[in-house]
Amino acid sequence: MKPDLHNMKYFGFLFSVMMIMIAIAFDCCKKVDDPAPSELKKYAWVAGSIDSTGYGMILYSADGGENWERQGEGNPSLLGVHVLDIWAVDGQTVWAVGSGNVILKTVDGGTTWVQVQAPANNPGTELNSICIVNRTSIWISGSGGTVYRSNDNGNTWTMFDPAFFHNDFMGGVWAITPQKVYVVGAMLGNGFERGFIGCTSDGGATWDSVSPAADYNRHQWIGVTSSNNAIVIYGVKSHYMASTDGGMTWKNDSLQIAGGGGGADI
Repeated sequence: MKPDLHNMKYFGFLFSVMMIMIAIAFDCCKKVDDPAPSELKKYAWVAGSIDSTGYGMILYSADGGENWERQGEGNPSLLGVHVLDIWAVDGQTVWAVGSGNVILKTVDGGTTWVQVQAPANNPGTELNSICIVNRTSIWISGSGGTVYRSNDNGNTWTMFDPAFFHNDFMGGVWAITPQKVYVVGAMLGNGFERGFIGCTSDGGATWDSVSPAADYNRHQWIGVTSSNNAIVIYGVKSHYMASTDGGMTWKNDSLQIAGGGGGADI
């Protein structure tokens, strides 16, 4: 099923299948601060849409997913908030973002969740993605060309010019370092949806757009991730592009789907 970006409701598609985003403290949510193998823990958080209670979904497991408990039900900070992405810094500090321009944080392992003041008063913004590097450098992307950055653990924020991001849907953000960051999403216009890739190598002081070969930006991008020098940007219709040299060169590719039809969104 393809997201309805014309209504900026990509998250609505995810909600319809009970959108789940996972932050696992021994997996991708740790970057520079990966612990030694002997220190690995098995705690994990899962985030999703509002359910029949009216509160956004946050689930917690202390045993690698064998058992789960709900967090935040009855907490006003999660009332009416679709939780779209979540990131565990460690076993106590976890951040999440969602609809209504909401930024959430817990410093006690999820016993209590509070809203953090966003840098712009725009309740119509859906914050779709969060990435944290070096524990205190926080990057957030969302609808309307929204990109936020904090270099001091959320005490102060910078909001970047949405015009560079075409005032459109930014679905994913990934900070390789506090300085080198990718933001991906979609541009809308004249009834067409095109992919957009933005990159900064100086913490947002300047931005460049990435134009992959063979007009691969004709496909909407959904997210981006990396490990060491490998970077993968992925999107609709099973398309993705990858770099193994830190973004110097890129290879376009797609998953081979039997029977054609363009494949599912990644």
